[in-house]
Amino acid sequence: EWIGRRVILTGSALIYVAATGVVALCCNNYWILFAGLCLQGIAMGFVGTVAPLYLAESLPPEHRGKGTGLFQLFLIGGIVLSGLIGLLVTYLCGAGDDGGTTAAAKTFAWQAIFWIGAIPCVILFFGSLKMPESPEWLKMRRGAQSAAADGNAAAPLEPLTLRALLTRRYAFPFAVVFLILSCNKLCGLPCILCYSVKLFNLSGLAKEYANWADVAFKTVMFAMTLLACALVDVKGRKFLLKLGTGTIFFSTVLISAAFFAIERGVLPAGGLTGSLVAAGVVVFIAGYSVGPGVCVWLVMTELLPTRIRAVGMGVVLFVNHFVSMGMQWAFLPAGESFGYGGVWAFCAVSAVLYWLVSAFGMPETKGKSFEEIEAWYCRK
Repeated sequence: EWIGRRVILTGSALIYVAATGVVALCCNNYWILFAGLCLQGIAMGFVGTVAPLYLAESLPPEHRGKGTGLFQLFLIGGIVLSGLIGLLVTYLCGAGDDGGTTAAAKTFAWQAIFWIGAIPCVILFFGSLKMPESPEWLKMRRGAQSAAADGNAAAPLEPLTLRALLTRRYAFPFAVVFLILSCNKLCGLPCILCYSVKLFNLSGLAKEYANWADVAFKTVMFAMTLLACALVDVKGRKFLLKLGTGTIFFSTVLISAAFFAIERGVLPAGGLTGSLVAAGVVVFIAGYSVGPGVCVWLVMTELLPTRIRAVGMGVVLFVNHFVSMGMQWAFLPAGESFGYGGVWAFCAVSAVLYWLVSAFGMPETKGKSFEEIEAWYCRK
């Protein structure tokens, strides 16, 4: 809010490129490597918050959905591309766990991967120099400057006191966004993204089929995100969120039932249970991608009032990453202690809460201005 959206994007790209140099040229010094990775994390945190904010504030209401949805599409596309780059570097330099791969080849391989990863940030740096500033931010800035020039102490940017934040105008939409971002991870997405092959193996799929199932759900994720970008400005955010969270509930129940059957001795872990879990994961990813995967970025930027949008996004994204980290950390220990059927039953309950908040806690924002959305909460 102090220096604007565009400057943050430009600075983040510069920090990431500089940090890549620190990492790649660390000369096997752990602390230099660690410092470079921390700088990369800072830059990624900035971009992850500001890029969807900039898109939502710069696009007209009728194109805001698909434009912001492209952010998620390119995130997934980047993950797929990074995997292909890793395979290419492995093919050219040799596998890291291959005894015939020399130390020099291993060093060149990981340095090359980091340097290649800096190329998009170089493009972002020069591209951002030509970008206009967010019109919403400029409008706030001009309002504050105009009030100051007129000697008006009651500037339109009222102080964000605790009492102001607890009013219906701010507290209600913030609570809705907070719940949606929390449920977005509690429904089980981090568990699938981090442990999909492990999950398939536990359910009875052979290793080679587990790897193919992993490829299948990532392909579905990309394809359904593309579909969501086409639908979000036609069918609306609420429709896609309810469709997606309802599908997630169905899939988590299916996965939970398969693991309960294994753990209670009803069915042996094998092809049938493995196929059920694989089908559940693919359906989960399809539902997530067509609904929450794209709409969650819109929920953050559209529902939070302009005055608290930047700060609110920072808070809820912090919570989002914290919950994701907690799910990744707790999934395997909880599964070993209480059973994976119970873990996925918890995810199903979270999906129900997600659906309820989406259905009753937010307006349809398709084609509406930020002022119209904010007025809906003030009338509630």
